[in-house]
Amino acid sequence: MAAAPRGSRVLVVEDEPVLALFVAMVLERLGCRVIGPVAQAEQAATLAASEPLDAAVLDFNLGHGETSEPALRCLAERHVPVLLVTGSASQLEQTGLDVPVLPKPVTEKQLATAVQQLLGEK
Repeated sequence: MAAAPRGSRVLVVEDEPVLALFVAMVLERLGCRVIGPVAQAEQAATLAASEPLDAAVLDFNLGHGETSEPALRCLAERHVPVLLVTGSASQLEQTGLDVPVLPKPVTEKQLATAVQQLLGEK
C-alpha cells in the first residue's frame, strides 16, 4: 500500500465503531494522522471548524436523525478535501455539495486508493 503524504491530518467521522476503527487503521497504514474518530454531528462540526486538516473521511448519516452535513459544509468552506464513505449517498444530493462518495461496504484497497487520490488533490 503506497503512502499518503506523511503526517497528513485526516478527520474521521463515523458512528459505527467497527467501521470507525477500520477507517482509522487504513489511514494510519497510509501514514496519516487520524483526528477522531467521532460519531456525533456537533463534535464533528467543532473539529471541522477548529482543527488544521488535510482531508476528512465522513459518514453522512450518523444515526438518531443526525448527519455530518454541518461538518461537510464547514470543510467545504475551508477547502478541505472530503471523502464520504456512506450508505446514504442519496441524502447528499440535497446538500448541493459535490464530493466523492464510496458506498458501504468498502474494502481496504478502495478506501486507501480514494484517500490517496483525495490527498493528491490538496
